[in-house]
Order: sequence, then C-alpha cells, then structure tokens
Amino acid sequence: GEHFRLDDAACEIKPVQTPLPILVGAMGEQLGLRVVARHADIWNVVASDLASLAHKQALLDRYCEEVGRDRVQPADVRHASPGHVAGRC
Repeated sequence: GEHFRLDDAACEIKPVQTPLPILVGAMGEQLGLRVVARHADIWNVVASDLASLAHKQALLDRYCEEVGRDRVQPADVRHASPGHVAGRC
C-alpha cells in the first residue's frame, strides 16, 4: 500500500497514566516468565488450577530476584486473568 510520513504530528489524546503500565501475557517457564520479570507491571496469566498458578508464581518470583528487579517487588506485579483462575498465590 501507500506510505506516508508525518513530521511534528500532534499525538492527542494523552494517556491518563504516565508511564503506561506494561502488560505481558506469558506462561512459558524458560522465556515468557523471564520477560514478565524484566519488563511487566501486569502479568496476564491463565492457569487451569491453583497448583499450576502457584508454580508459575514461584518461578516469576525467582526470575524477578535474578534480574535484580527493584522497580517493584515480585509480589507487586499485578495479575490480570481472562478466566479460569484469578488472584494471587
């Protein structure tokens, strides 16, 4: 298709939150949860049972510690869940 270039374009409406929180959806134990630990403010998690959620949370806590996350504590990474199991471990 066609491409356009805009210089000095206004970007309105400004976001309510500054900076915008970063939401990452991940369940992968080797890569996904490491991305959550390094970058996410909110973890979008889907788990079929509480045992699985507890296991993933323990890994996330460990990965947060490994990267020296000091912006927020691992327990402060908020959870978002579209269904099955929601909440905190």
